[in-house]
Amino acid sequence: MLVTSMPTHPDAKTITVPPSVNAKTAQKHDYLSNPGRRSFDRRTAVERSNARIKDPATIDVARGTVEAPAAGLAGTFPLDEFTRERLLNGWDDIGITLRHE
Repeated sequence: MLVTSMPTHPDAKTITVPPSVNAKTAQKHDYLSNPGRRSFDRRTAVERSNARIKDPATIDVARGTVEAPAAGLAGTFPLDEFTRERLLNGWDDIGITLRHE
């Protein structure tokens, strides 16, 4: 079966993008050109690097510790008791005020 046109939804509308917007969002290089490939390779390399940086870290507010095993980091941080209680209970200024009613 040969399909000559794509079916459209009855509520489908055509959107016309003005040239000023199109100029901001258009690709800088043709996809298969050498500059386009270099640009794609750079973006891919940056995205791979960012994925490695985003390895999970654990912050334990109750104990006051932070650990990022992939980066080889572990440590403690000071936190006064009032701030620790606010963070653990999810209290903002309004929540603290409502506690006293």
